[in-house]
Amino acid sequence: MRTVWLVSILSAAMILPAAAAERWTIDPAVIDAFKGGDYQQAQRLLREALQRCDAAEPKSDACLDLRIELSTVSAELGQARAAEIDARRALTTATRLLKPDDRTIARAHHRLAVALHDQRRFAEAEAAFAASLAIHEVAGIYRSGVAVAYGDWATCLDVQGRHAEAEPLFRKAVAIDRAMRADYLVSATSYSNLALNLNNQGKFVEAERLLRMALALREAMAFSRPVDLSLSYSNLASNLDAQGRYPEAEALHRQALALRERAPTTPAVKLALSYNNLGANLAHQRRYAESETYYRKALVIRERLFPAGNEEVAITYNNLADVLTSQDRIAEAELMLRRSLKMRLAVWPKGHPSFANGYNNLASNLHAQGKVAEAEGYYRKAMEVERASLGSGHPRMAQTYFNLGQLLTDRRKFADAELLLRDALKIREAALPAKHPELGQSHLALGFNLLLQRRFDEAREHLRRAVEIQRDQPAAHPYRIIAHFTLAEYLSIRGGAWAEARVLYRDAATGALDRMRSASDFSAAARAELRKDQPIFSGQVRAAWQASQTAR
Repeated sequence: MRTVWLVSILSAAMILPAAAAERWTIDPAVIDAFKGGDYQQAQRLLREALQRCDAAEPKSDACLDLRIELSTVSAELGQARAAEIDARRALTTATRLLKPDDRTIARAHHRLAVALHDQRRFAEAEAAFAASLAIHEVAGIYRSGVAVAYGDWATCLDVQGRHAEAEPLFRKAVAIDRAMRADYLVSATSYSNLALNLNNQGKFVEAERLLRMALALREAMAFSRPVDLSLSYSNLASNLDAQGRYPEAEALHRQALALRERAPTTPAVKLALSYNNLGANLAHQRRYAESETYYRKALVIRERLFPAGNEEVAITYNNLADVLTSQDRIAEAELMLRRSLKMRLAVWPKGHPSFANGYNNLASNLHAQGKVAEAEGYYRKAMEVERASLGSGHPRMAQTYFNLGQLLTDRRKFADAELLLRDALKIREAALPAKHPELGQSHLALGFNLLLQRRFDEAREHLRRAVEIQRDQPAAHPYRIIAHFTLAEYLSIRGGAWAEARVLYRDAATGALDRMRSASDFSAAARAELRKDQPIFSGQVRAAWQASQTAR
C-alpha cells in the first residue's frame, strides 16, 4: 500500500503503552536498513531477533513488536501472505494477553488489514481497519500511527474505485498530522495520499498543490531517503501527465527513475513502476519506440516477480499493447490485450472499474482493425461498468463516451455518436484545465461529427476551439497536427478561405515533418505514419494552388 512505511518502529517510544516496557526492542540496525530502503536486510535482522525472542520467551508478549514490524517489512517486499501470517500471530498473542483497548492490538489489526488489502481481500481488510481504528477512537489519542491507519484504510477504498468515500479519511489523516505537527516525512505522506485520491477524482489542480508541498517537505529533509524522494517525483509527474503537461512530467519521471536505479536496495516492484510510468509518458508524446523499451523492462521484472500473473502484469500487457497498436502491430497487441483483460477479470471483484480499462483498450484495438461490431460491444461493457461503479459524470467516463462516440461516428450513427461526444466534452470541461489536450480532442471529434452531418456552422465553432487549445502544444504533437489538418479540410470543403487553409495545412505539415525527422529509423510504424500524413501534404498543395488562383 502506498501509505505503508515503518512509522511504528520510528515512533515506537511514543505509541507503545507502558505495560510493554519489557518487550524486546527493535535493533537500530533494522531502522537504519529500512531508512536506506534495504528491506531485505531489515527483514533478515527482524527474523533473527524474533527467533531468539521466541526461544527465550515463547508464552509472553515480549516478541509482539518484533512480529508486527516483521509483518510491515514483508508487506514492503510484496510478500503479502508472509505479512498476513505474522500479523495474525501477533494479533492472537495480543488479544490473549492484553486488555481489549490496548493499542498494540490496534497495530496488529492494522498490519493484518494491510496484508489482506495487498491480497485483494478487501472486505476482510476493511473489517480489520475498522477494528484497529475503533480502539484508537476509544482511546482518543491521535498520533502519527493513527493517521497512517486512516490513510491506509482510505487507500483500500480508493483502490476499489470508491474515491468519494476515501477522501474524508485521507483528509482526517492530514488533519491529525497537522494537529500534532508531525515530522516532514509523515506530513508528506499524508499530503501525497490525499493528492492521489484527488487525482482519481479529476481534481488535478488541488492535487498538484499538495504534491508540490509533499515534495518540498521531502527535499527539505537533510537525510531524505531516495525511496521517498523518488516517490514524490513520480507522484507529481503522474499528476502533470493527467493534465497533459508531458515534457514537464517526463523530467520528473526521469529523476525518479535515476534515484531508483542508483539505489542498490530499490525493491524490484518500485523499479518496474518507474519504467512503466516513463513508458506511459513517452507514449503520450508519441515516442513509441522509447516507450516500448521501458514497458518491456517493466514487464520482465513483473513477470519474474509474479509468474502466475496479477494486476501489475495485466497493466503492463495493456500498456505495451497500446504502444504496439500505435506502431501498427495490431494483431500482436490484440493478444496482449486479451491476456490483460483475462487477468483483470480473475483478480478484481465483479464490476470493478479496472474492467472498464480492459474493455476500452481491447475495443480500441478491435476498432483499429475494423472489427467495429465487436469493438462496440466492448465499449458498451466498459460504459456499463463505469456507470455502475463510478457514476455517469465521473471524469473516467469521458474517455469511454469519447471512444464509443468516435466508433459510432465511423459507423455513421451520427445522432447517437453526437450525444456521447457531447457528454464527454461536458465532463472534460468540468474536470480539466481550459487548455488540456484531451479537451481539444473532444472539440475536434464533436466538430468532425457535426461536419459529417453537414451542420457546418456548429462544426466550425468546435474545430476552431480545438485548434486554439492544441496551439499550445509543440508543432510535432499529434493532437496539434490533426486539429490543424481537420480545420483546414473543413475550410477546403466550404471553399473561399484558401489562404487560411493553406496556413493550417502548412502548420500540420511542419509538425508531421518534425515527427519524421525525430524517427530513429524508417520502420514499418514510421512508414505507416507517413502514409497517414499524405493527405496533409496533398492538401497543402491544393490550398496553395487555389489561393494562387483566387489571387489572380
